[in-house]
Amino acid sequence: MNVLPAPLSRLALFGPGRLGAQVGGVLIVGTLALGALAGCQPTKSDHLVTSGPALVDVDCLRPNSAPGTQAVLRLAGTRIPVELHCQKAKGEVTLRSVNKGATIDKEIYQSNADGFFLTYAGGESFSPPLPLLQYPMRIGQAWQWAGDMAANAQFRSARATVSTSMAQAEVGNGVKPGVKVRVTVQMLPEAGANAADAPVERELQFWIVEGHGVVRREFGQTSIREPARVIVRSVETTAETTRR
Repeated sequence: MNVLPAPLSRLALFGPGRLGAQVGGVLIVGTLALGALAGCQPTKSDHLVTSGPALVDVDCLRPNSAPGTQAVLRLAGTRIPVELHCQKAKGEVTLRSVNKGATIDKEIYQSNADGFFLTYAGGESFSPPLPLLQYPMRIGQAWQWAGDMAANAQFRSARATVSTSMAQAEVGNGVKPGVKVRVTVQMLPEAGANAADAPVERELQFWIVEGHGVVRREFGQTSIREPARVIVRSVETTAETTRR
């Protein structure tokens, strides 16, 4: 796996937000102010300082949490209400979208002390697992991945760029902070293919909200899972790095 993390300090993550207007009884979230989240305390960095709030470990965001029980799946433009079943076993998190008793979509993630990883989605598996979050990290950070993608027992070499930015969601009576993860994946031409063949590119997006896990994900425009009630908003951030 070709993952390039940066050594980061333990800094505070997230804090109170400023709210926006209500639309149809649902609160639309506005600007997010950054502050402290319990359990994420600052210490000094000896190597690299990166702007933006930090994720120190799994307890800062708890990405392995269940994202509710009701969702909407959009497949090729068709809207399908689904029950969302979350199963956890030995660090693996499986989310199944179920309609009328039948599983019509499945996502598999791994959560451990190193990060939060995608192993299976949209009928394709990733080997090694593709890191969506790394600990420690700062929101706004990006990294690279290289490995294999497999569908129907057919393996293709692939590479990806993973970037992160702030997100937040209105859940119940409060605003929860989170991270938007954007993955640009390139499937490389098969061995022996025409040298002029370009890699096949697709974009995956994930909205991971504190204590609610992956509340929304998009695999291009053909497969989207979104929460039935939670409103999710992105708050774009950039990272600046300086050497000490």
